[in-house]
Amino acid sequence: GVYCVFGAAEVAATAFSGSFVCKVPAAGATGTVAVRVTEGATRRSVARGLSYEYHAAASVAGLMPCGGGLTGGTVVSVVGSGFSGVDAECRFGTATVSGADARVVTNTIVACVSPAAVASGA
Repeated sequence: GVYCVFGAAEVAATAFSGSFVCKVPAAGATGTVAVRVTEGATRRSVARGLSYEYHAAASVAGLMPCGGGLTGGTVVSVVGSGFSGVDAECRFGTATVSGADARVVTNTIVACVSPAAVASGA
C-alpha cells in the first residue's frame, strides 16, 4: 500500500482519480510537520521534502456592530480566535463577500464589508 507520514503519524492513502489521497491525522499542537509518502511493506520513500501546517480551530465569539444600513458598506468586525492567512469569506444571509471586502486583520479579528440588502433582516 501507499502511506502518508505526517511527522510520526502514518495514515493509509486512498486511491482517487489516478492519484492518492491521505486524510490528515489529528495533531496535539499547532505547527509545521514534515510529510513524506511511502509504499510497500518496507515503507520505501517515494516523496519527501513536503510539509503540512496545523492551525488552531477558528471560533467566532461575536460581531461588532450587530447591524447596519440597507445600503450596505458597514465594516463588521468578526471577533474570535484562530483566524489565519489574509483572505476570508463572510456570509450575510445568502450573500457572500470576499476579496477586498473580507480580510483577516489579526488572529482575533476578521473585517467584512456588509453588502446591500433588499429588506431589513434579509
